[in-house]
Amino acid sequence: MMKISRLLVAALVCVAALFCRPGHAQPPPGYENDPLAYIAAGDAAMHEQHYDIAELQYLRAVAVAERQLGGDNPGLLNPLQLLADAYLAQRKFTEAEATLARALAITTKKYGPDHPSNTSTLQKYINLYLAQQLLPQAEETAIRMVAILEKANTNDTTLPNALMQLAVVYRTERKYPETEATLGKLIALAEKQTGPNSTALLSPLQQRGDFLIGQQKFADARADLDRALAISEKADGKDNLNQAPLLMKYAASYLAEKQPARAEEYALHAVAVTEQAGQANGALIQPLNQLAACYRAEQKTAELAQTLERVQAVLEQVKGPADMSVVWTVISRADLYMGQQQYDQAATLLNRTLAAAEKAKGPEDPILQPLMSKLATLYIAQKDYAKGEETQLRLIALTEKQKGADDVSLINLLTRLNDSLYLPQQQYDKAVAVLQRSLAIGEKAWGADSPSLLPTLRRQAGILRVAGRLDDAQQVEARIKILQTAAKK
Repeated sequence: MMKISRLLVAALVCVAALFCRPGHAQPPPGYENDPLAYIAAGDAAMHEQHYDIAELQYLRAVAVAERQLGGDNPGLLNPLQLLADAYLAQRKFTEAEATLARALAITTKKYGPDHPSNTSTLQKYINLYLAQQLLPQAEETAIRMVAILEKANTNDTTLPNALMQLAVVYRTERKYPETEATLGKLIALAEKQTGPNSTALLSPLQQRGDFLIGQQKFADARADLDRALAISEKADGKDNLNQAPLLMKYAASYLAEKQPARAEEYALHAVAVTEQAGQANGALIQPLNQLAACYRAEQKTAELAQTLERVQAVLEQVKGPADMSVVWTVISRADLYMGQQQYDQAATLLNRTLAAAEKAKGPEDPILQPLMSKLATLYIAQKDYAKGEETQLRLIALTEKQKGADDVSLINLLTRLNDSLYLPQQQYDKAVAVLQRSLAIGEKAWGADSPSLLPTLRRQAGILRVAGRLDDAQQVEARIKILQTAAKK
């Protein structure tokens, strides 16, 4: 059978996928013995995040390739690596490692242990180790990968990519001197390979600049950013969209250095550059959020309110009104209103967003929780206890539905119901009942003798005394003493 290109197979698979359940795309008829067809089907499933289906397709690709080429042919390398990716996406770490071990054995047997053909599999190993927080193993593998490529003396991007990966590992390990040294080595390599003014320097210069900001080495960071900006302006001209990330890094450096006015200049520039390039939608979100951070640091309330409103509008256009990013922006806007005691505006905004999210997602979606929590806070601040209780009880019911009636996260919600709603209204019977339930949840989770029960017991004793139930209060206080004594032992 004549082989067809992987791109064509992928196109055919995408068409086939329109007629079957997502993730179940199969190779086109007549190509069942072409491993590329199964790889294309697996790629389509990975794109749809149907990782179990992708695993099945890649397993088929491996089986077909093995039958056609033999068990130790380098042609198995790609399907094995893709299979490992599918395992990793499902956190099947044991299976992923076994698959990578087989891939590495194939190239090691064919080319030797220090051949560059091993490095693509070593890269997968690093991802596997990082996913499991096995940082020493990730570091050891990254060092080995760099050593292989340095010995091979290649002049392509493989060594720079390996050095960048090693820097990522070092930074994850908080080995900051090694991180900085590796980024310096990466920049020197890029200069040697492509020249001192090459755009290949943009990424490593920005990476080191970002790292140095985190180390509070602001002058050194901005020196790297200055150089990167000069290279970018020479290559693309001033105010090019490619410079927006650089401008945002400048803003981040000044925010970290507590110079929000300088940060605002660069954030405004980043917004303007993005708009000028005609990027009116998703590309604006990050620079607008950074501009909002500048206004917040400067306490420019009016400008902050306008910017957050604009962020919300862009997010709703790009992601729809029921996305969590929209919810958190709405909550930031509500906090701003509440800080100015503009409670009606905050309530209108929160209720409108809650209704839109509930319509889009249904009455039991987790996206509703932060909105309900903020609404309850608003009503409590207004002393509108009826609406506050209704909202808090609804939040509790939603949490029960999602996590179960005995989940410990309910304790904090019940405590707020007690402290902020029932006690101010002197509704002691309700307060005692709520705390009794909190206590039952805590006892089930931690045991009847756990010191973690003490805050709830102290609240309960205090309320019982205020309510005039002295005998009950004394019984609770006796239990408190027993737990306190046991905790000291």
